[in-house]
Amino acid sequence: MNSRNEAVGMLYVGYLEQPYKNVMFTHSSRYCSFSLLLERVEVGWHGAGRAPFSKPLEQMNETISAIEAGKIQTRIGTIDSDNEIGHVAKHLDSLLGLLNKRNLELKPGPVSWI
Repeated sequence: MNSRNEAVGMLYVGYLEQPYKNVMFTHSSRYCSFSLLLERVEVGWHGAGRAPFSKPLEQMNETISAIEAGKIQTRIGTIDSDNEIGHVAKHLDSLLGLLNKRNLELKPGPVSWI
């Protein structure tokens, strides 16, 4: 404010939401594509009597779909598989928790005017 009580400047503190959403959509789309590819491979293995990672993949796919639908609190849950896909599912679950924590930290608090 100047001496005539007119606004002469402004300070903005925050972050733009759209670039953040674009990055999230891109990464979730890529992950879904990768997940679908792995499911196709698993179907081939299942036909041969080997399906070691179908349950974790199904859980990951359902979780990703729920998050894309706006249910950001959704998690994979208990993973019984101890193979590589099970480890990836557990890691994804922990990353979703970390992402949610950081997202909450980035939310702007109440605005105070000086």
